[in-house]
Amino acid sequence: MKTRKTIWSCMMAAFLFAFTGNAKADFGLFSSEEEGYSIVIVTSNFHKSRILAELIQHNEGHPIILLPTGENKDTMFALGPEGQATKFDKTKFAHWLQRLDPKLVMFLGDERFASDEYVKEAAKLYPITRVAAKDMDEVAEAVAVLIDDDDLVEQYQEMRKRVDAEGRFIPKHDKVWEIEETEVVEEKK
Repeated sequence: MKTRKTIWSCMMAAFLFAFTGNAKADFGLFSSEEEGYSIVIVTSNFHKSRILAELIQHNEGHPIILLPTGENKDTMFALGPEGQATKFDKTKFAHWLQRLDPKLVMFLGDERFASDEYVKEAAKLYPITRVAAKDMDEVAEAVAVLIDDDDLVEQYQEMRKRVDAEGRFIPKHDKVWEIEETEVVEEKK
């Protein structure tokens, strides 16, 4: 219980700090696609973190950037909210963030799931928040509070059980998300 209160306090402080001066009266966090993406979710391509990211995407419509893992040390993936997907070289991370132009970049997990290298790179361009905890169950709890999604934790635990029991499903994406070459701006004001 004490851990949950600590996580909650830290997350709310980081959340409010990230939006000081940037929020609408209703905090404007989860705008429609027509208004642009309010949040880009960034995490590793490990199954625990990816399941959580995809559930948030399914429920809220935010795009995801999956960081390099395992044998794919130089490859990242961008997953659009309508099933679009593409892979790109890790050197294009800033390009993808600028193309998506979020109000906030939300990193899921600690250093094991989201390298400080990418957190620092994103922080040069956009407000960031990192939802870090000992395990992804705690991250799911904190995110559920942040996005006011009472079902997220239960959905996450259910999906993890299914994946653990049935194995991983590899989707075949028909939609490819193309990126336009853009000039990387050092710092966004």
